Amino acid sequence: MRNFKGFQNFLSKGNYGPSKTNLFEVSIQPPRFVLANTANTLGPSGQVELREWMDAVDYLADEVTIPSRALMTGAVNNFGIQRKYATFQQTTEMNIQFIVPINQWPRYVFDRWIQIISRDSENRSMFYEDYVADIHIDKYEGGSNDVLRGINQNGKVIGQTRLNKVTASWTAFNCFPTNVSTMKFNNQQTQLMKLDVQFQVERIRMEAKINTQGDWTSNNYVDEKVTLS
Repeated sequence: MRNFKGFQNFLSKGNYGPSKTNLFEVSIQPPRFVLANTANTLGPSGQVELREWMDAVDYLADEVTIPSRALMTGAVNNFGIQRKYATFQQTTEMNIQFIVPINQWPRYVFDRWIQIISRDSENRSMFYEDYVADIHIDKYEGGSNDVLRGINQNGKVIGQTRLNKVTASWTAFNCFPTNVSTMKFNNQQTQLMKLDVQFQVERIRMEAKINTQGDWTSNNYVDEKVTLS
């Protein structure tokens, strides 16, 4: 019979504690047309440096929705019994919500990306391989609070912090933006402006690091001098 003590022992293994919704990183590899053709660059300044691109995506991404995966089925009737069989997989779109900075970076970049894929002034679209990009997401779990290791001969605190670590990763392959949400301005209480961008996903793969117990990285440090009373 299950009991609270058994539940505590189960959680003490280190791998089955509840995961939290925060602590994640997002990276979007710039599409081929950005890397190969300077005439089709993205960004308010007309050009995008790779480091600036990666930083802007990661720092401004406020919320990410991992796509669902569904197995489609067909059916056949056989002597009054309907049997279903697998046909193909279907992946929903990925949604990323960005905080909008004063230079309107997310709105400009993803508007421009869609415009270059299929220009509204022309009846044509780019080649698929030129406008798709991979999206990678790392999920971290929190480390621990500072642990006092002692005080050295100079009276400074010697401590150790257990760092955050990646416990799961997702890579969505061959993605491209399909919808950039509306933006609403008003004269009410000031709030952060946010923007939702939906991405079509060809396929997605997950990598989970199951055996995480004892795999934490620690950071040793020496803090300010303290006076013992």
